[in-house]
Amino acid sequence: MLERLRRHDLVFVDPDVWAARLCDYPELRAVDLVVEWADAGRPLVVRRRSADDPDGDLALGLPLPPAYGKRRVAVSLDPAGALSAGHFPTLRAAQVSAPVRWLPSIKALLVLAAEVQIEPLVFGSLAWSILTRLDYVVPTSDLDLLWPLNVGANAAALLDGLARIASTSPMRVDGEIIDGDGRGVQWQELASDRSEVLAKGLLSIALVAPSDFLRLRVAE
Repeated sequence: MLERLRRHDLVFVDPDVWAARLCDYPELRAVDLVVEWADAGRPLVVRRRSADDPDGDLALGLPLPPAYGKRRVAVSLDPAGALSAGHFPTLRAAQVSAPVRWLPSIKALLVLAAEVQIEPLVFGSLAWSILTRLDYVVPTSDLDLLWPLNVGANAAALLDGLARIASTSPMRVDGEIIDGDGRGVQWQELASDRSEVLAKGLLSIALVAPSDFLRLRVAE
């Protein structure tokens, strides 16, 4: 499973391996929340690799709650230190933990999801609150969603629906459309009239034509 990890996948790491790895990050060892992260059973998220990440290591990250300055922590880890992998919660499952004022928009998003045959996942503040039981959601938080394209999905209807719902939502509806190769593009870029959009993958980022990106390719 670890060989097929994609950006936005979750990884649970061995607490002993985590503690040993933090020896190389002295600035992180001063943050108790980071030190106890793996021991508390909290996941890290797969991020895009950078030139500083050693070959063969997993490129992982975790966002700290607003009380800790919303800092984004980036680390690399030997795959042997990973215990298991997983995914962010679905919007359907996450709605019970969402702020009440978000619920009408979430209901509309779930109707849209059924119409376009896509099961959206929640990431960002709402997801991390659910996964860690820490306080991430604040009054200015966005609702961040991942929309994985699949055979049968209606991308045009999805973009139209997102724009319509976002225009009246009390919170910002943000997130990415994910293609068959695991690359993500902000849905607002795809809904615009841009000739090129920024596609973010595990290893690189690239400018692509929206029509090419939305032409579903299933990874081998």
